[in-house]
Amino acid sequence: MPVVREGQNCWRIARANRVSVVVDAADYFHFVRELCEEAQNLLLFIGWDFDTRLALELGDRSRRYRLSTFFLRLARKDRHRQIAILKWRFGALKQFLIPTSAWTLVRWAATRAIRFRFDGAHPAGCSHHQKIVVVDDSIAVCGGIDLACGRWDTPQHLDDDPKRVFPNGKPTKPWHDITMLMDGDVATALGELARDRWAVAGGKPLPEVRKVNPKWPNDVSVLFENVDLAIA
Repeated sequence: MPVVREGQNCWRIARANRVSVVVDAADYFHFVRELCEEAQNLLLFIGWDFDTRLALELGDRSRRYRLSTFFLRLARKDRHRQIAILKWRFGALKQFLIPTSAWTLVRWAATRAIRFRFDGAHPAGCSHHQKIVVVDDSIAVCGGIDLACGRWDTPQHLDDDPKRVFPNGKPTKPWHDITMLMDGDVATALGELARDRWAVAGGKPLPEVRKVNPKWPNDVSVLFENVDLAIA
């Protein structure tokens, strides 16, 4: 008897062509940047938190890959590529206390290719806690890492790592988490789940996605192939 049953203790079981487990946000942020730049149709982000000041790459390239300007550059480079971002409403309030973040949200709202919504469609006292990225309904990431500041770290969790800081330069504590990168039917299913979440939050219908062959990041090792995954 199978442990996981669709409709009983999981929402959907779907086939993944390739799967990799990504440990800690140093790699995760880098891989998300690569996936975003390869997107052809739709980038769909579902998250508990998004910090517009977050840099997906560090060092000399940090300013170029800060979410605030990175999403704008993606939208301007290919106006047929849509970007949809759904963020927990209550946790979003702090963004308006940071002038640069508030200004970024205004710029995003004024960009036709970017759709941004706050999600408060949940029972009182609860929070929206999914962390999903879906690219063209063909490759997706789902796990425990937000695109937020204070998450960056490596598996070494070095004491006083100079790279582990907030945007203002203040050191952050070590942070350990994992996520999963996958392609195939499971990515399409996660795209369906994310669209449902978007609709419940009051978002207008997102565009249909034409089929593409997903480009797996060159620097990500495939850990599993042709396996069924359960989506909670």
